[in-house]
Amino acid sequence: MQTDNSIAVVVRRKYHYDQIMEVFIRHGYPYMVHQVSDDWDISLKQISDIVEQGAQVLIAGDFSARKLFKHVQAPLIPIHRSKIPFSEAIHEALTVSKRAAILWSGDSSDLPKAESEVGRYPGLVQLATYSRPEELPDIMEKLSAEGIGAVIGTSIINSDASEHNLLVVNITYDEDDILTAVRIARHTLQALIKQQQYTETLRIIQNKISEGVIAIDGSGNISIVNEIAAGLLNQPEEKLLGLSIRRTELSCHELSRLLTDAAAFSGKILTVGGTTVTVSGQPIMVHEHHTSSILMIRSIEQLQQMEQKVRSQLYARGLIATKTFEDIVGTSPATVQTIEFARRFAATDCSILVTGETGVGKEIFVQSIHNASARKNKPFVVVNCAALPENLIESELFGYEKGSFTGALSSGKQGLFERGHGGTVFLDEIGELPYHIQARLLRVLQEREVTPIGSGRTIPINIRVIAATNRDLIAMVHENKFREDLYYRLNVLTLHIPPLRARRDDIPLLARSFIEARQSTLGVGIREIEEDALNYLASLSYPGNIRQLINLVERTIALSDNGIFSLAAVQLASRPVCWEEQHKENESDFSDDYESKIHTVRAEQLRTVLKECDGNRKLAAEKLQISISTLYRRMRELGI
Repeated sequence: MQTDNSIAVVVRRKYHYDQIMEVFIRHGYPYMVHQVSDDWDISLKQISDIVEQGAQVLIAGDFSARKLFKHVQAPLIPIHRSKIPFSEAIHEALTVSKRAAILWSGDSSDLPKAESEVGRYPGLVQLATYSRPEELPDIMEKLSAEGIGAVIGTSIINSDASEHNLLVVNITYDEDDILTAVRIARHTLQALIKQQQYTETLRIIQNKISEGVIAIDGSGNISIVNEIAAGLLNQPEEKLLGLSIRRTELSCHELSRLLTDAAAFSGKILTVGGTTVTVSGQPIMVHEHHTSSILMIRSIEQLQQMEQKVRSQLYARGLIATKTFEDIVGTSPATVQTIEFARRFAATDCSILVTGETGVGKEIFVQSIHNASARKNKPFVVVNCAALPENLIESELFGYEKGSFTGALSSGKQGLFERGHGGTVFLDEIGELPYHIQARLLRVLQEREVTPIGSGRTIPINIRVIAATNRDLIAMVHENKFREDLYYRLNVLTLHIPPLRARRDDIPLLARSFIEARQSTLGVGIREIEEDALNYLASLSYPGNIRQLINLVERTIALSDNGIFSLAAVQLASRPVCWEEQHKENESDFSDDYESKIHTVRAEQLRTVLKECDGNRKLAAEKLQISISTLYRRMRELGI
């Protein structure tokens, strides 16, 4: 059996060692048992080595534990004697001697039990008590003179008994007391491991989040500071710990009120270490008592950069839905039925939850529903919940008042829900929305109003919310990762978009539409489409659904010869996927050749479009139906 040194037993007596080892072997316990020296200093050194070798919880005898408590760092579990096995000891003593005696402390609570046991053996066993160890030599001499051949007691009697030629039977631990100590040690170890995990998790969180975090104790001194906060304060962490927060550059009126009156605040702008930051403070209340406080510090420059990046990604697509049901290609029963459901849903104003695997085309259905609804002439706001950084998502969704968040806009900022007033707000990848934001979203859906950050006013809004996800929200509800009340508020109507494998009849139609749409973008004219090529496309598996089909069509167009969308070109385009299992040894050579062809075709096409637009990159991006940032990225990738 493999040993486990996380729990260790330390004893001084050999008979205790032998007994505990026997119990552990009988019960299959893997823990280590150590016999340490009688010398106090030596035993402390031995126990210290045991802890250094990995023991996280120690078990020791009751007497030893009382002495060790102040000298060891690990949790210490004593073996408390709930009962003394006198009868077993008497039986053992009478097997080696005709007469025996129990030597026991006169002030022990176990003395009545000893007297009772002695009474069962009249003339054979007697009881002798002592108050101090110094009395033992005289008692031993008297017992020996009376014909006593064996004495029973704890290890304190051993040396004196030996000097008077008396046999010794030591009182062992009761087995149940040993097992109880082990159970307590196990529970202590589990609690210790959980605390260690919690502490390490907290350490990682406080040092990996992008904000500075400072914890302040009840006296106003810094008890925790993460790396970001120490960097902003331009001081090492060890120098800040224990320092009064009032002696730092964070000292301000709002901070004083936080410490004295437990008054929370946010959006306080200060200059710290030469950097402009926004500071928020939150009191920690335990049983309605203010015990400590937390400060969150954010660099305004960093927030402005992040906000600018998020806005550029969010608003690049504008507030207009461009797709309608006429743009959805497919005649399969699954597609026709889904479109019919979507048309019916468009006639209502209920919230809709759109589900389906990644790449099935959920957004085109959402845009079509909006454009077929009474809100078609109103804003269509798209929010990608997975793309929004958690520390900006509230300000983007709900907006903020002047000076309450970054201070970047003197007039504050309008949130996306407010921007979508009168229209549709599409919450894509709703399953990625942070749990604490879900409560605020639920309030928007219930009350039809939003409260900007830093504002006491509420703004009535009239929006229809459509959410989409490729995740199992019910499973997330059961795992407490998604609010159940929000799920049912969103899931008034459910529209499931079937995967491509459930509508294979649509694949040839989809392929033809993609060929027509993409050939001009790729700069390759397709004059003929082979039916065998379309049939081959319909036979393939598409775990990536329509998005994967589009990519495969584009690769085929790029690899087509003489303007023919042929079976050979499709097979060549899909070959990396087919070869993954059958021809791994040639995959890299093929991949290099394939990527080279794709690179050349895309570069030529991009140069042609730029030339047609006289170098006007904005016009070129519009012609290619991509954003200006995507155009710049492609130019860099293609060396243009």
